[in-house]
Amino acid sequence: MSDQPTRREALVQITAGAAAALASFSPTAWAHTPYQPKALSESQFKLLSTLVDMIIPSTDTPGAAAVGVDRMIDEDLAGETKPEHGDELLGGLSRLEESGFGDMAEADRVKLLHEYSEASGEQGEFFQALKGLTVDHYYSTEVGLIDELGYQGNTYLAEFPGCTHEEHQ
Repeated sequence: MSDQPTRREALVQITAGAAAALASFSPTAWAHTPYQPKALSESQFKLLSTLVDMIIPSTDTPGAAAVGVDRMIDEDLAGETKPEHGDELLGGLSRLEESGFGDMAEADRVKLLHEYSEASGEQGEFFQALKGLTVDHYYSTEVGLIDELGYQGNTYLAEFPGCTHEEHQ
């Protein structure tokens, strides 16, 4: 008889290891550990954290910065394959920094970001890039995908009722 585990034993060991790793992992625990930005300056990273939380703030689920969206965007910018709108994002962060966004009152920040959301050109492109990356990264986390959207994984449906809108019948 072989000393190698059976396929079943190997799967049990793999599953047990994964379960142990997940049990010790909190979706927001790593957001409380120190982080050194890779592509952004400290002040740009702080600004990015503020912005992603303005787009997806904490509610009954943690906000974007609490689940590490700011870190994911910074790592994207530092990676070999930069996000499609990386230059717009970097330019917009620099412009907001120069405008004193970090020192503004919350109401003024919201007003300015709203103006960016409706603008065309550099401001509009910056906001769309920021919003797109924030949403994409947030809903790729456990908090966004499972806790907020209720994704159940690859579940079996005995029946799929289809769309119930009248115009699609």
